[in-house]
Amino acid sequence: MPLSLNKLIIKSLSFRLAFYFCASFSVFLTAAFVFSYVQLKHSLEKADKEIISSKLHEITSVLLSSDIKGLGLYLSSEHRRIANSSFLIRVMTNTGETVFVKPSVQEENFDFEKAFKDTRELVSANGWHRFNAIDDEDVFDIFIQSASETYQVEIGKSSERREEILEKVLYVFLSIDVLFILLSSLAGFWYSRRALAPIRNLTATIKSIESGDFSKRVLQTGAEDELSDLVHTFNRMAVKIDHLIKMMRESLDNVAHDIRTPLTRIRYLAEDALLKDNPVTSISALEECAESSAEISALVDQLMSISEAEAGTLKLKIENYNMTTLVQEVIDVYEFVSIEKKIELHFEKDAASIFCAIDKKRFKQILGNLLDNALKFSNELTKINFKIIETDSSVKISIQDQGAGIPQHELTRIWDRLYRGDSSRSTRGLGLGLSIVKSIVVAHKGVIEASSTINVGSIFTITLPKSQVS
Repeated sequence: MPLSLNKLIIKSLSFRLAFYFCASFSVFLTAAFVFSYVQLKHSLEKADKEIISSKLHEITSVLLSSDIKGLGLYLSSEHRRIANSSFLIRVMTNTGETVFVKPSVQEENFDFEKAFKDTRELVSANGWHRFNAIDDEDVFDIFIQSASETYQVEIGKSSERREEILEKVLYVFLSIDVLFILLSSLAGFWYSRRALAPIRNLTATIKSIESGDFSKRVLQTGAEDELSDLVHTFNRMAVKIDHLIKMMRESLDNVAHDIRTPLTRIRYLAEDALLKDNPVTSISALEECAESSAEISALVDQLMSISEAEAGTLKLKIENYNMTTLVQEVIDVYEFVSIEKKIELHFEKDAASIFCAIDKKRFKQILGNLLDNALKFSNELTKINFKIIETDSSVKISIQDQGAGIPQHELTRIWDRLYRGDSSRSTRGLGLGLSIVKSIVVAHKGVIEASSTINVGSIFTITLPKSQVS
């Protein structure tokens, strides 16, 4: 396998999760075996000692009842000879003299001559003793106990059978351990790959979006877990990003369209003035260039105002101001336009003085923008109604016209910057008016809503928190 592929596999999260799972499983499995092995070894040793103790009681009883000769006859029968073949049985006097020995068939691996050379010391050491094999790990367990004032009995048995059982258990464990580690590695890798599939899909989708395909979405799975929540959240974010990108492209198209005209006019006027070299023509061209530059500057200023308002950095000169006075001032400014278009302006108010904490200049811009739109899209012989309603905690200002109305599918987009509905594309404008309106209202901690019915009219309602008269 190439080195780069090895590095890729080792660095993958699936491999690391599978490795951690396999390592943890191996540690716990090994710990469980060690514990079981120790318990089994202890149990086998205990069982062997119980067998040796039982055999010692049996031999002691025969010795006390039948003496040495009777013990020999007792052990000489074929059945007992076979049953006691693995046991070392030795009877000694209190002086250390051996008077009876029945060897064990397993004693060839042990040096009993060396073990029993100090007979007197061994005789005086009642209890359990252990001798190691000559060239083996086996041991020989011996139990010595006084049978009477005359004799001491010694019973011993090799651990060969016990060690064989433990070796088989160890072999079985190692085989099972290797098999389980292999299976756990495969299972862990498979589970980690399956569990991280949403992450891989997410990565692939992000790469597709990064390359420009904003329509890509992460495939949903049936599971309801943290990764599913991540996928849902990412898809919602992707939808918003796709929507914002489309708005941005549309906005840039609109900006390019609205800026191209004054820029083209500026260039044409400048080139024309240079070719004619006439002071009168040059002054006129400069005046028109200044007017076109003002349009571009106004567009940039409006875009900056919207960005500042959305970022929460728009500077407002807040003061308590009478809203009824402000609305009347706006109506007075547009009175001549309404008379020219034969549209009636009507103003309803709860009281002569209703105060709010506002930036007078900015809020006058809001009301002027809304009234200008109402006049622009209303027919002759209709009415535009201003209404101010005061509650305990807020002030509501509504502007209702009897114009063409706004289609329902456009109502949610009229607040987008540079968006212009189908009905407004034939009119002059930058499509920033309602974006600025909403941004300034939000900067005042207020809310603006719109409702409309085709061929009946539209209603724009601004709700502001109420302030006390200072």
